Amino acid sequence: MEKNTLKQLLFLIFGVITFVLIINFLGIFDGMDLEFEERLEREKAKDGRIRISLIWDNYNDLDLHLKTPSGEIIYFGHKRSSDGGILDVDMNAGSRKSLKPVENIVFLREIPNGKYQIFVNYYNYKNGSPVETDFQIMVKIDDNSQIIKDYLGKKGDKKLIYEFNY
Repeated sequence: MEKNTLKQLLFLIFGVITFVLIINFLGIFDGMDLEFEERLEREKAKDGRIRISLIWDNYNDLDLHLKTPSGEIIYFGHKRSSDGGILDVDMNAGSRKSLKPVENIVFLREIPNGKYQIFVNYYNYKNGSPVETDFQIMVKIDDNSQIIKDYLGKKGDKKLIYEFNY
């Protein structure tokens, strides 16, 4: 191998390794964004200026709830709010089961200003799944997103996960 080609190859390898180390150090990408996106795409979830998504990894039925500025709560029993929010994906309810479920709430039109509260409700335990259930919420507001990790201990638990003002 020529001396210049070897130098270029080593420089390229060093550059890739440095890039990966910087990305990992800064926590820019931990693979979870991709996991959310794969599940949302699989279920044909909608996207909007506000999108709240929930993922977990068992058959238990967790439910995503969003209290909007109008005071309405979007959840499986009230899928559309008068201020434009929609629960467009609801999983592990009834006979529909997945080990890689996702739920999604999105605003497709003008976003109301005010306070939003995100809750997760442990609606039902499914035999064969662990009782305690870890989950993750992705909160996407305009072009910014963050992931919040938490857990619920048993059926009937409901937890306020995150609040924000828009």
